[in-house]
Amino acid sequence: MTTLDPQFLRICVVMTGFKGGQMRAAQACLLMMALRADRINAAQMPAEVTHGNTHLAGAATGALIAQGLLECVGRVKSPIPSAKGRKLDVLAIPNGKRETVRTWLRENRFEVPSDQPEQQMEMLSA
Repeated sequence: MTTLDPQFLRICVVMTGFKGGQMRAAQACLLMMALRADRINAAQMPAEVTHGNTHLAGAATGALIAQGLLECVGRVKSPIPSAKGRKLDVLAIPNGKRETVRTWLRENRFEVPSDQPEQQMEMLSA
């Protein structure tokens, strides 16, 4: 289990306030990835979602953990060479929360993916 530092949570709130659309898209991407795979990490998020901002991926991850929509189930070495072996959280949807994740996606105007990997992740028109 990951304990989130209050300073980190404050950063999540600030990023949500100033980069709300990007944070929501990053959170939706993580949740969609988690619906399709048992275990994920933030490094798997496409650069098109984060626009190259690695802090956005971390803040989105932290916000979802704080909301109880994702949980840390382990740690792995980052696959990104510039991370120099830094450890990343391995994330999963907590037991019994899959429908809550789907509700979050619907309420935030994202298409809820099926459990089939070939379905595209698309945001509904704003």
